[in-house]
Amino acid sequence: MPFLSGALPLAYYLAAATSDGGYGQEGSFIAAARDFAVPYPPGAPVSSLLSSLLALLPVGPLAFRVSVASALCAALTLGLFARALLSTLNHVGVQNDRLSSALALLGSWCLAQSPLFFQQAVRPQVFALQFALAMMVIDALLRFEADEPHGSTRCLYFGAFVQGLCFANHHVYGLLMLPLAAPTLGRLFAQRGFMGLMGHVAAPMLGFSAFIYVPIRLGNHSYGLGGESGLSRVLSMLSFEPYWGPSFREPVHALSALREGLFAASSGGLLPGVAALVCIGLWVTLRSSSRRRFGLLWLIALTLPPLSVSLVLKPRLQEDAWGALMPSACAVIAFAACGAGVVLTSVASLWPRFEQLLTAGLVGLVALGLVLHQVTPGSAQLALSDTLDDLNRRTLAPHAVLFSDDASSAFRHAGREAEEALRPDLTLVPLAYRNLPHVVDEWAAANPELSDTLRDLVLSGQLSASSLQSLSARRPVYVELSDNAPVALFGTALDEGLLARVLPDGVTQGDLRSERAAQAVRLGKLYHGQPPYREVDSDASFLLGRAHFYQALLRVRLADLEGARDYCQLSLTSAYLDPRPGQLKAELLDKHKIDIEAYLKGKPDELGR
Repeated sequence: MPFLSGALPLAYYLAAATSDGGYGQEGSFIAAARDFAVPYPPGAPVSSLLSSLLALLPVGPLAFRVSVASALCAALTLGLFARALLSTLNHVGVQNDRLSSALALLGSWCLAQSPLFFQQAVRPQVFALQFALAMMVIDALLRFEADEPHGSTRCLYFGAFVQGLCFANHHVYGLLMLPLAAPTLGRLFAQRGFMGLMGHVAAPMLGFSAFIYVPIRLGNHSYGLGGESGLSRVLSMLSFEPYWGPSFREPVHALSALREGLFAASSGGLLPGVAALVCIGLWVTLRSSSRRRFGLLWLIALTLPPLSVSLVLKPRLQEDAWGALMPSACAVIAFAACGAGVVLTSVASLWPRFEQLLTAGLVGLVALGLVLHQVTPGSAQLALSDTLDDLNRRTLAPHAVLFSDDASSAFRHAGREAEEALRPDLTLVPLAYRNLPHVVDEWAAANPELSDTLRDLVLSGQLSASSLQSLSARRPVYVELSDNAPVALFGTALDEGLLARVLPDGVTQGDLRSERAAQAVRLGKLYHGQPPYREVDSDASFLLGRAHFYQALLRVRLADLEGARDYCQLSLTSAYLDPRPGQLKAELLDKHKIDIEAYLKGKPDELGR
């Protein structure tokens, strides 16, 4: 049964495995897998090693091979979760083996097709392996509890070792699993004393030794940090804050993310029924001391991750929130399965045939849902990804310098270059990494012509428009517009694609006129014949809306009011509604007395118009 729980989902995970770098940290993992390198902090050595091994397979694009690693880990997680559910159901009063097996299979398949789990299983990310490690810990604790009072501590030793691997792979998410063992270890301490816990202290240290991969391979970097390692760089991998998403996004609400992760929009009506089953499961598992050990473990898994997401982690990307909330999702399904098991056991005592038919029907319905699950990305999403790569990397001038303020842009560039290797002449300066030790010095040593610009960056905390102009006289210079771009830059740069190109002598009216026609062609390729991107890829539409917002500001400062109106229209209606259109409107009204609503009145709310 655990094998079946993971085997069928694995088939469609492999069919749906993405071959695109995405807009988050995926590109960093793809680049690291190319040559056994280290991705963005905290390093994820176990994920990097597994992805690098699968990247050696000569099947499909590099991004697809790294996604296959996530698919395999997701299938392993589902098998372990089904076994954990089976153990829980057998010890909370569901004695019918056929019923408990069906409920375990049903619960694992419900998790398999939830948005929370599915998106992590088909992307080149760290979370799928972290899911598998977390479920190994939960399964080991449940097996130990199932054998009490004469349980073997080998399960605990194994769980402690895997806990060390969790810390080595991603110490932030590893901390979320630590409290799960507190009740079990507390009872063990009461029985055997301090010496009885010594093995459970040594085993995590052995698992954490996998982190030695980081200093060994850190010189083979994949994110533009220079080639030297050293103790300070290794410590920075542990202490540097992980990437939680763009700073301009608001933190994700934990309970809302959990609800959206478990229930697709079309199945939101199931929420009241599932909530009722969860309440029944809580009452069943906590009402007696023999069952309370299982109930308490799942209760910690249910409550701790949402509290951590809301109060400590505060991720700004929904996918990162889902990565932290996976134990809560498993706990919801576990309690619901216990509640359903108790209800169906009561029904079976009166109508045995009805219980069998209902159980078989539910399992068949969920299996049909797996088969009918959408497993391939839309053509519009793939076309958008390819067009964005054209605008932001492939079509830039030869030997250009790109200053990228958004970490996700640097991740995507690294991942796509690992596959295509089309722009070795392009110098990427990922400003999001500038606080890592000695990074700016290494950039300057590798590219001496950037020394003046980087010195101004260190002294003032932002790029200098004058030094960028001076650099643009020697090499083409592109800047990703953001809050950190100097105000003076808006008078010396011209939008080109979705970036701004710095001109050494400033922007003239002739430059504006000649570039307007070229920009219209670029935007036509981006939007022509495509549906609204907010219906295709929310991350991409957010980036587009933000880029158009800053392009409108740039046009305002260049006194190109017609161009500002067009970009404002795109930002407000064509892509994701950035939280700053109000600021743009105020800017236009204050500086140029433009009634933006009058400009937009009667303008059709469609892309490409």
